[in-house]
Amino acid sequence: MRDPVGPATSQDSARPTRAFESRIAGALVLLAVVWSGISVATPGYLQHDELEMPGFRSWGDFAGWTLALYRDFDLLFYRPTALVLMRLYANARGVFLIPHLAQALLHGAACVALYAAVRSFGRPRANAWWAAALFAALPLASFAVGWVAAVPELLFGLFLLVWIAAANRWVAGGSWPSLAATALAFAFSLTCKDTAIVGAGVAALLYAAFWRHRDRSRGRAALAVVLALGAAYLALRAPFVLHQLGDPTSHPAYEFSAGRIPDRLLRYFAFPFGIAHFDVTGRPAGHLVVPALWHASLVAALAARLGARAAALYLIGFFLPLAPVLAIGPISAHYLYASGAVVAVALSEILATIRTTGARAVAAALWVVPLLVHALAIEVAFYRTGRCQTRLLTSFQSLVEAGESGPDGGLRIFPDPGSPEWVLRKAISHDAIEVGGRAIPVAIAGRGEASDSRFDSSCLLRTSRSGSPP
Repeated sequence: MRDPVGPATSQDSARPTRAFESRIAGALVLLAVVWSGISVATPGYLQHDELEMPGFRSWGDFAGWTLALYRDFDLLFYRPTALVLMRLYANARGVFLIPHLAQALLHGAACVALYAAVRSFGRPRANAWWAAALFAALPLASFAVGWVAAVPELLFGLFLLVWIAAANRWVAGGSWPSLAATALAFAFSLTCKDTAIVGAGVAALLYAAFWRHRDRSRGRAALAVVLALGAAYLALRAPFVLHQLGDPTSHPAYEFSAGRIPDRLLRYFAFPFGIAHFDVTGRPAGHLVVPALWHASLVAALAARLGARAAALYLIGFFLPLAPVLAIGPISAHYLYASGAVVAVALSEILATIRTTGARAVAAALWVVPLLVHALAIEVAFYRTGRCQTRLLTSFQSLVEAGESGPDGGLRIFPDPGSPEWVLRKAISHDAIEVGGRAIPVAIAGRGEASDSRFDSSCLLRTSRSGSPP
């Protein structure tokens, strides 16, 4: 029986030196940072999430808060590793380059991890390189990289790829440190993002599709390690999870509803090729048909070039990281980060099967170029949004400090026609905008209603001298 993982190919017979692999890693990190350059240069943030995270007052505060957080399993989100990093980001408030560059570097590290993961399946270096390079530039990654508050998704994706690479090495005959690295990386992923529990499903899929054909006993050991850690995590989180399921009104936004699943499946599947779509929300279902069919053409090509099994694995791999969020209220493109690695690998494998330059150019024009255009469009949207929100918040603070707020200490804001009202709404959290650690009440005034200020098309707040819009 042919080994599905496969031995190294003849072109890999001359093993690259460690220095050569280091140069590949450095090139991938550099590519990720350069491609994300527009997001890195963004002079602001997307919405209130980044603004509300307090920084550390001292290293003592850092140590105490961090240790306490790692012991607290009763949080709505148990993601201490990510939250620690977000609070470090908050210490750089006002210096937007630091968190944005950190996001790009984390993405670069995930690209290196994807390269290692693809190589651990016995694939050629060229396939692994192109998969990682494409992952650096896909729109499924651009949203998570550009939105600083999506750092849990980046860390989850990074550690997911690390433990897959380590587990593959163990199954292929690696030493005990490979199995230990599998356990450690999976455990860390669980402290970065709650949805990392899907790693148990990923391990089961890898065992069924690959590990049991390579070394059944080692495959079972890797699977057992991941399942045991996943079970321990669920046991520790069980009190909160059971409370949430028993009383969904405690966190209504995260109430499960199976009725949402068909719509979410369509929106997430269509997003990669929805070139004009900044996020997965805000588009009527009719606008999703063409990008969904476009994506379906990629799946069809995968089936034609590599077989129905490869297409089935692709679809499972694409949707598996999304499984925990398909039925909840929030919907966002940053959830697609791990799925982006699957898309990148599929594109790389399809292109590798095409021998003629002309046919490869056609395939790239059909699938790769639209994805790159979409990714750049997302970065530009992040830049414009960040710049706009910084102008809004700066002028908002000026009005508050000048005493232009209303009798309740808050502001009623009228968005002028043509103003980016959605940016204003994204800055508001719980009917307030935070300024200097103080929540200032905010309400959006409709036409004909009294207002203290106006939000104009240049993203600035101005005093409503008349007290009401015309």
